[in-house]
Amino acid sequence: MTEHKVFISYTNSDWEWARHFAVSLGETGLRVSPEFDNPPGGTWQDAMEESLRDSDVIAVLVHPDILDRPQLYFEIGAALALRKTIIPIVPRELDLCEIPLLLRRKRTMTRESPAETAREFADAVDMIGDAPLEESATAYCYSLS
Repeated sequence: MTEHKVFISYTNSDWEWARHFAVSLGETGLRVSPEFDNPPGGTWQDAMEESLRDSDVIAVLVHPDILDRPQLYFEIGAALALRKTIIPIVPRELDLCEIPLLLRRKRTMTRESPAETAREFADAVDMIGDAPLEESATAYCYSLS
């Protein structure tokens, strides 16, 4: 497996799941950005920006709370500008039409337990190697009202 560094985008309401996911990713051999270990006196913004730059793959933990979070759009924009691979991880019960188009265009993973999702994520990263993950067909959403 090529060594990859992963940045995890998540909301505060997903912090516990994200922390377990990060630990499980480490157990698969992937390195996780050090955001979870931001030292005292360090700024969250600086740590996040450095982690985004240093990461190869961005895991976006999609949650209804993240959809209204401006930071999500900064992280997606930075990841796209830096040509990072973005893998949205979506809860089974969330309608894909509810997530931003920029994420909907990417191949998504279904969110299971942190450990199971980490194993599947590591397998996906291993399959793509150093090539960016291609976009999937866009899920088109229509309103008939």
